[in-house]
Amino acid sequence: MKIPDDKLEELKRQTIVDNSRLEELIKDMDEGFIGPGKREEFHELLKKSQLFMPVVFGQNMHDALENNNPGEIFVPDGQVGFDINYIKLQGNERAVPLFTSNELLESTGLQSSTI
Repeated sequence: MKIPDDKLEELKRQTIVDNSRLEELIKDMDEGFIGPGKREEFHELLKKSQLFMPVVFGQNMHDALENNNPGEIFVPDGQVGFDINYIKLQGNERAVPLFTSNELLESTGLQSSTI
């Protein structure tokens, strides 16, 4: 089943992620230029933001997606497997990396199946 072009364009518009203000506040924090008001704004924006997390799909999902055409609706058979690409810290500790944009995620070189 193919999604009509107008519906596909609308879906693309709805899924645009703009975290530019959050990125500005993070930069200000890194440079030490943030007061209580900006800190509160940062926390509110962070709670509402859409962030990117590197996820690696299982081989069955990867194969199925490669066989789809752009604009087609994909409905997987059975469970869809994926792994979060954690960052290893000291000892056995791990952290879930989150990014404000796909470009930042890609710049780290972390493997990710998702955009």
